[in-house]
Amino acid sequence: FAFPHAEETWVCQASRQASAPLGPDRSAYDPQQECARMGVETDTFQNPGCPWHLRRANADYGLCPSYPEWLVFPRDVTSEDLRAVANFRRRSRVPTLSWCGGPDLSYAAIWRCSQPLEGWRGSRCPEDERLLASIRQGTRSTRELLVIDLRTGTRALMNKVGGGGFTEYEGCRLVFGGVENVHSVRDAWRAMGAAVAAVVDGEVGAWLKDVADSRWYDYLGALLRCSLMAVREVYEHRSSVLMHCSDGWDRTSQSVSLAALCLDASHRTRVGFLRLVQRDFCCFGHPFRKRLALGQPVDSEFCPVLIQWLECVYQIVDQFPWEFEFTPGLLLRIANESMTNRFGSLLCDTEQERQREVANFTLSLWSALLQPPEPPAPTDVNARYRPSTRPIMPVVSQVRFCVWEEYWFRFH
Repeated sequence: FAFPHAEETWVCQASRQASAPLGPDRSAYDPQQECARMGVETDTFQNPGCPWHLRRANADYGLCPSYPEWLVFPRDVTSEDLRAVANFRRRSRVPTLSWCGGPDLSYAAIWRCSQPLEGWRGSRCPEDERLLASIRQGTRSTRELLVIDLRTGTRALMNKVGGGGFTEYEGCRLVFGGVENVHSVRDAWRAMGAAVAAVVDGEVGAWLKDVADSRWYDYLGALLRCSLMAVREVYEHRSSVLMHCSDGWDRTSQSVSLAALCLDASHRTRVGFLRLVQRDFCCFGHPFRKRLALGQPVDSEFCPVLIQWLECVYQIVDQFPWEFEFTPGLLLRIANESMTNRFGSLLCDTEQERQREVANFTLSLWSALLQPPEPPAPTDVNARYRPSTRPIMPVVSQVRFCVWEEYWFRFH
């Protein structure tokens, strides 16, 4: 073990954790249970009215190395179709379901993938087009399938010149989200940190100017705007949404999870929130090791994507504090632990790597966060929590944003 706390906890508390909701190497997310909760048919939950089905399409991670083994697709999609689509999507990250609204929303769902590899010549993949048609028709909606390409239009065009592309099919409505890439986000995070460091007690300073110049909140606003667009499409029109960026593991993970958080009250509980993080970040291959430089030198791939996402969640919690069972204290704990290497839950770049290399030798962050509270009462439990089932629609204007002081000024 890298840290003494792991050795002590593993030996002294193994029996207690074994009977707890989550043990030392247990997950917060179970695909069978989660899909059944959302009304998606599984091997153990029969629902003929649902157009989607959970299957072990990525057995032994043979279809896509960075995806989980269990994936949801339309019923009529074959294994041969998926292999063709995997060859056409960057890093084989095919369109698959992230969240479903169940019968109340006509099974409208949020789907995720990476960019297509059409290139400058505009190569086509009939299987990919049929898959998206099945997604669009699954809810029996007459609307075009909303495809939110989270990149800027300029960046998407540059990617197309380099062999990538964007999803512009018949029956699809393409919208560019204008969310900047990890290099811009990294620079903004560092500029925001410099703005904090420049604050001196007793001096006027240039705080507001420095924060604005960092563009940190510009990028948060772009993410929240794209997520709200997906929320409205699903809730108001009962129509599915496909979201992707370049690789489908940074901006895509952020956006689909923010939309699910707004649509699904279950994810606004403590357990449900951790389940959301594990599903959309850990299982779907957000590269924690690369982005947070865990166990490796900081290089050009470093970017605190998770921190940016947590502050987006903070803005939503600040606007709807009674809708969440947890407080920003939980967000701060996750932010701090993401950099410590103390738990295996946020290590590695893929589920495959995590299961094979660290799961049996590390502790679960989810177990630690859900341990029975000890006096005094933990700061991450919201005493004002008033559960509801309605979706929430956050204001995405910066005039409503506030600085996450508990994070930015924690060492000031």
